[in-house]
Formats: sequence, C-alpha cells, structure tokens
Amino acid sequence: ERQPMNTISYNRFIYEATRKARENDTPISGYFELTPLCNLDCRMCYVHLSDPSVKGRMLSGDQWIGLMEQAIAQGMMFACLTGGECLTHPDFKQIYMYLIDQGVSVRIKTNGILLNRDMLALFTAYPPYVVDVSLYGCDGESYRAVTGYDVFETVTANVRAAIAAGLHLRLMVTPSAYMLPWVDRVMECAKSFGADDVFVNVMLI
Repeated sequence: ERQPMNTISYNRFIYEATRKARENDTPISGYFELTPLCNLDCRMCYVHLSDPSVKGRMLSGDQWIGLMEQAIAQGMMFACLTGGECLTHPDFKQIYMYLIDQGVSVRIKTNGILLNRDMLALFTAYPPYVVDVSLYGCDGESYRAVTGYDVFETVTANVRAAIAAGLHLRLMVTPSAYMLPWVDRVMECAKSFGADDVFVNVMLI
C-alpha cells in the first residue's frame, strides 16, 4: 500500500534549502544586474546610467546565459533579475526564458513602465515567481519630482493589468527626501491596488 507523502510548506522548504546551501557553500540564489541603464532618472539612484555608450559594454544575452549556466551547475535554484531597469536589456526575453527552461524560480524587479501587454503575455505564459514593481509616486507631480518623468498613469495601468492577469505582484516603496511631501499618499496608493504585498524599504535615502 502506498504511504502518504510527507509535505512541508513552501516557506519551510525555502528555509531548509537555504540553510543546507549555506552549510555546503552552494550558490542557491543569484542576483543579476542585467544593465545599469534605466528609462527613469531617479534622483536618489546610485545604480543607473544614461550614457548610451554603455550599451556597447554590456553583457549580451548569451554572455549572461553563460554565467547563469555555471551558477545552475553549482546549484542555483533562484534568480533575481534587476538593473538599472532589467526589462530594457535587449535580450531580456532570451535570458528569462533560459532560466524558466532550466526550472529556476525567477524574481523580476522593475519600475513597471515596460510591464506592457507584450511582457504580460510572456509572464502569463511562463510566470515568474514574483514581480516586484517599485512605486515612486501617487500622481504625475510626485513621479516627476522623484524620477524626472510623469509615468504614473503608465505604471499604474500596467500594475492593474498584471494583477488582473493573475501575476504574483508586489509593490515596493522606497521613501526618500524627494518623496517626503507625498509619502503618506504613496502608501495609500500602493495599498489601493490589491497587490499581494506592499513592502517599504526601510533605509531612507
């Protein structure tokens, strides 16, 4: 007679897998900054660059995949794709699909501008573990003050579409001196979407 399979919660699995990985020096997770380029100009950001010549010095999709292949061979199970704005990398889809095909659990960190219909179609067909969208304001004025661009309507429309599509989406808010006049309204705005989670980065900039 078949015996019932022992089961554990996902959180417990992650805890145990991470603990054993540390004990065995296994790189169970990887954090990949695909590009320093971004389609915003956040005043507090220390990562992004705007010099177009950087594109010629970025790693290509094949080069990133080569690095990821090595990490997977050593035990990587989880990958976070970030930037800059990772969705601006010209080979993002190639990189993403390689990880999905290898069974890697993928986390996407994005500002939400390029979380459009085309990208949602990809993520709906091949879901990431989670999409973290940074929210930088509660209206056009606050977005311009923090990021240099009024993309509030674009971001919020994309967030709503992603939630409606059933993606596991979390909203990230990083309070800063530039957001200070609107920070309470930004939090109210973030909570209004009904996302799976709303996180606040506690380090003020």
